[in-house]
Formats: sequence, structure tokens, C-alpha cells
Amino acid sequence: MEIVASSKMLRIVILLSVVAFVIGYGHQTVAAPTLSVSPLVLDYGFTLNSLTLTIKNAGDGTLSWSANENPTEAWITIVGTNSGNLTAGQTAQVQVDILRSGLPQGPNYGEIQVTSNAGNQTVDIIVEIGPTPTTPILYLEPSVLDFNINLTSLKFKVKNRGVGTLTWQAAEDPETSWITSISPSSGSLASMEESESTVLVSRFALNNGIYKSLITISSNAGNQQIEVEMIVGSRPAIIRANVGGTSYTDVNSNFWSTDRPYHEGAWGHVRGHPYNVTADIKNTQDDALYQDELFWLDAYRFDVSNGNYTVTLHFAELYYNYNNGRVFDLYIENQLMLDDFDIYRSVGFQTATSRKFTNIPVTDGRLDVEFVHIKAHGELTAIELFSEIVAAPYISVNPTSLQFNATVGGSNPPSQTITVTNTGGGTLAWTATEQPNQSWLSLSNTSGGSGDQVTVAVTIAGLSAGTYNGTVRISDPNASNNPVDVPVTLTVSSSSAGRLTLQLRDHSYAYPGEDWSNAIDGDVSGWDGTVTTDGDPPYAIFEFSGGATKQISKVRLLTDTGVGMSARWVRDFRVQVSTTG
Repeated sequence: MEIVASSKMLRIVILLSVVAFVIGYGHQTVAAPTLSVSPLVLDYGFTLNSLTLTIKNAGDGTLSWSANENPTEAWITIVGTNSGNLTAGQTAQVQVDILRSGLPQGPNYGEIQVTSNAGNQTVDIIVEIGPTPTTPILYLEPSVLDFNINLTSLKFKVKNRGVGTLTWQAAEDPETSWITSISPSSGSLASMEESESTVLVSRFALNNGIYKSLITISSNAGNQQIEVEMIVGSRPAIIRANVGGTSYTDVNSNFWSTDRPYHEGAWGHVRGHPYNVTADIKNTQDDALYQDELFWLDAYRFDVSNGNYTVTLHFAELYYNYNNGRVFDLYIENQLMLDDFDIYRSVGFQTATSRKFTNIPVTDGRLDVEFVHIKAHGELTAIELFSEIVAAPYISVNPTSLQFNATVGGSNPPSQTITVTNTGGGTLAWTATEQPNQSWLSLSNTSGGSGDQVTVAVTIAGLSAGTYNGTVRISDPNASNNPVDVPVTLTVSSSSAGRLTLQLRDHSYAYPGEDWSNAIDGDVSGWDGTVTTDGDPPYAIFEFSGGATKQISKVRLLTDTGVGMSARWVRDFRVQVSTTG
């Protein structure tokens, strides 16, 4: 009986263990591979014919991958291994050779497609055809650093696309205090070598607005500049970009920003190669906006607040002078907006056209415009993004504090103004008040809109020497940052240090026509101050720059001609003057 019971117990325990193992295994997470490809651009420049890709499983499990050329690009060849399986951390090398013969002059672009069970990746290929350079060539990427509303660190690359050694140095505009660091800021690069620098910015104590500056890269191969942009406060309601081109102001005085690659927290293109023409563009007065394009464009992205937006896309077919040369689909926020779009079929060759899409909802903080290539590659010459959200006003003041200085018994200092502007949306209607009410502080023009000023004045009558503090409060209940306080400081000093007024008595003789404006000390040694005269009858004011006690034994008054005579000496006197007043 006991043996049987023990056997049953044993069988039960084994059964439960098996069940527990099966249940536990069923809840285990299956390891997933991660595809990593580097570099994402193979730049052969003017001289290279062979480069290598690295494929890596940056995750777990097994990565199954393959790399393939575009069949229409016969000048690109993968040599050797082009597929395989990689376990966690393993890498594989892929050799990619190019054949320059038959390629047209200028930049040529191609691609390698890497596919895997962990996603796909496109590798761009750039080949320059032309005379072999004999000197270094300076190349910068990107041409714009966009710090937008919250970024404080971005990078740029310096590359030598020529031969020989490139020496370079980077410097910000000396008047731009908000660019705080460029590191490294200089270096030397061999042929096809590149380096990366980090740029830091600070928004501390800056008023709201859009800040722009330049970083200049000086080198033995010429100089180039990188545009730097930063926003303090909220994003602008409208973004216009000259895709593939630099900044431009159109015939309606609208400003179009320089194109830039997308990075998180900002906006820009994803992939894409530039192409430009100088030909006149039909159907527009803004030829420059349509003469530059990006082709081979995968997407254009904007990191924005959630809400509804209007997107306007501008196109011109600059390359294919026939139907069905370039055909692509276009999606905005995963919605098909243009199906089998052929720019040439729509409007013809080198002719401007645009497509506007309204009420586009964004719920994930990013608006995506995506191009799906059907024949050739999608292209874009310009893009506009307009927020349909009516943003709240944002109060900006300049200056952000006021300082007044006065002397006991003296006159009131000049009044000062505070300019109030709206750097947000909507309409700003502000009022200005004293917080708390101060008898010495008064305001005029105490209400207004964006761009108006409030005048601040102080009265020192009855005030003793000391420091007085007050506040001007700018308010608008509809503003997102209501209220904004502007500190006001009034410093009242006793009689100026080192100053003594000497009143000339009536019996001090003055010859007719003599001028009292030129008074000097009769002592030659030890004088380190100034003397001026004023008033009727005249008096002399002695000012000292040192901290020691001064002794004046004589004062001489000169005429306009500067001719002095002993008879014109004022009666001798002795005055002890302290620089502490």
C-alpha cells in the first residue's frame, strides 16, 4: 500500500514538473535579431573603385540577410559574399566595386538593397566622374544644424574628397554667444578621410524667437559655412523649405529655409540626392524655388505637436522629358494622396506645379510625407507645412530687466521702454502694471498689442541713498506664459565720490571777457583727476580717480586764449577733499 502510494506520488510530481516546464516555456520571449549596416553611404569620390559594407546582427537569435544591386545599375557589382546567417554580435563584410567607364561627368548615384528577417536597409552609392583632383577638396555635411526648440547638441562632418592633406578650422560668428562649443574645432584629413565635430548651444537668458548664425570652416581648400538655427519658445506655425536648395525669399516676401536632413526633434528629408538646372521654369515667377530638387527621396518628416496640418508640395520635372519617365505614389500620414503620379504627364517638362492637402491629423508627434518609387524615383522641389491649430499668444519682452541710476538731490534719470511682442500664435492684448505699487515708479502706455511699448519712469524726490526694487508685470490671460515680470532696479547714490563744488565769491575778480570753462589745479605733482567749471557765478568741480585724500593749494582760471597771469590767481586757499565724498 505504501509502495503504491509512493509510486502515485512520484508520478504526480513528475507530471506537474512537465506541465510547469511546458507552461514556463510557453511564456519565454523569443530572441529577435537586429539588422545593422554601416556605412549607409559608400562614397567613392573621384578615385576609389572598391569599398566594403559591414553587416551585423546587433540583436539576438539568427539574422538571415542578403545584399543585392539594382539590376538597372550594371556599374555596381557585389564581389564575393552577398548573403548569410549571423548569430548575435556576428558581422560579415560585403565588397562593393564600381565601374567608372561609361558613367557621365559629375556625381552618379546608385544603391545596394540589404534585406533580412529583421528589416531592410538601403545603402547609397556616390561616384564622382571628372578630372582627377590634385589638391584637397573640402566637403561638409550637413549644411544646416537645426537645434529646433529643445536640442542642445548636434554634429557635423568634415571630409576630404580630394587628394593630399586637408587642414581645417571651425569658428562660430564672434557675436553669437549662444553657440558655446565646437569640438574638435580643427584638424587635418588625408584623402577620403572624415572627422566629426560636436556643436553645443545654450538658450539661457535668451528671449523667445528664432536665432540664426553661421559656423565658418576655413581650410587650405577654401572656406564653407554651416547654417545654425535655434528656436527659443514655441515652433513657428509655418515651415517652408526649399528642398534641395538654399534659403530663398519669394516674390511674395515669404522666406524658404535651406533644406536639411531629418533628425529627431526637427524636420528635413530622409535620403535624397540633389539635382539642379539653370533653365527657366514655366508657370512660376519663383524659378529659383523649382530649379533645385531632391530625387531618390524616401520621405520628408516634421516633428510637430499633435493636431491638424495643411501640407503643400511643389514639383517640377527637371530630368525626364517624356511620359512615364518618373512615376511614384505619395503618402501623408499613411494615407495615399497621389497615385501613380507622373509630373511630366501632369504639366510637362520644367514646369512648376503644386498639390495642397488640408486637415491632415497628426497623433504621434511627427508628420510623415513618404514617396513610394514605381518608376525611377520620387522628387520634390519645395514643401510647406502650416499648422491649423490656433496657437496661444506668447509674451516676449525686450529688455528683460531695467536698471536706473540717480544721485541724491540730482535730477530724475531718463525714462526707459519695454517692447512687448507675440512670438506665439493668435493675437496678443497685454496690459502693464506695477507689482507691487511703488511711489517712485510710474508707467505710461500701459496696454497694447505685439510690437507696442510700455514706458517706465522713476522719480527720486524724497528718496535717500540706497537700492529700490520693483516689477513691471506684462499680462494677457490668453497667453501661454502669462504673466511675464520685468524686474526694475533703482540705485540712488549719495553725492558722487571724489567731487567737491567750490563756489567763487563775489570778490573773486574776473576780467571782462574771461571764460571760466577751463580750470586747472595749480599743483603739478600728484594730480590724477579732472576739473570743470559751470554756473553763474562760476564754480569749479574737482573729480579724482584715485582713492587717496587730495590737497588743493591753488586754482588758476584761464581765459579763452589760454593766457594766464599772476594777477588772475584766485586768492590762495586750502581745502581737504576726500574721495569718499
